[in-house]
Amino acid sequence: MIVALALLTGLAALAPLTRRLMPLRASGPTTASPGAGRDDLADAAAGFELGVLLEQRGDLAGALAAYRRGDERGDPDSAFNLGALLVKRGDLAEALAAFRRADERGDAGGASNLGLLLEERGDIAGALTAYRRADARGDADGAFNLGGLLAERGDLAGAIAAFRRADERGHSGGASSLGLLLEGRGDLAGALAAYRRADDRGDADGAFNLGALLAEYGDLERAEAAYCHAIERGDSEVAEKARAALKKLHQSDSDEQAAGPRGSGSPRKLNLASRRS
Repeated sequence: MIVALALLTGLAALAPLTRRLMPLRASGPTTASPGAGRDDLADAAAGFELGVLLEQRGDLAGALAAYRRGDERGDPDSAFNLGALLVKRGDLAEALAAFRRADERGDAGGASNLGLLLEERGDIAGALTAYRRADARGDADGAFNLGGLLAERGDLAGAIAAFRRADERGHSGGASSLGLLLEGRGDLAGALAAYRRADDRGDADGAFNLGALLAEYGDLERAEAAYCHAIERGDSEVAEKARAALKKLHQSDSDEQAAGPRGSGSPRKLNLASRRS
């Protein structure tokens, strides 16, 4: 979904933010609900693994049926994959119910995806609560989505804390988003370090933001390298902006010209794409 981020005073206009559902799991520990018997555990595991196999073969109807069997036996992974597959089929109401069951069984990814669907429905309070549960379970995506929603609502201190937790858990988008908010606060050293972490993790937006800040510092050689990273990794929008910034960098006769005016020369965006390893 697309959401608008509250602008920071004196900071460049930001592009829209995007949060995406976590994809299906190819494997994972299968743990049924407390009190499940041995047969239930075996059936739940079999349902999940069969569902994965059938989906890989392109048998989506069979995969759905297998995930449903695992879900009925209390397996959070089956409920999660059922929800993800239902989203692909456009059945958001049933997907929301499946993610809710995964969340109720302690699944962090289920809580994060539940939050996103609740947010799309306009249930912001429910989304915040779900993201907080995912974050409390140590989930980088939950912290990342929480940070994005808090930033949109103007709670920049809370957003910084959430993005920092996502960053500490290895989330590249969390690092880039943290850097952007730190830059808005005037903590340029912290922002530079955060953008470097995002760039090191292969994040196109982090590389772009790093290039823009390095250009402002006058480090044109490293700025050029960062922009090249953004071009190599980014989607068409990021790559186009990076090419324009790189062209401006080459044509510039001074550090001020290389940096460009805030809000037009180096637009930045928060990339709120969830990850799932």
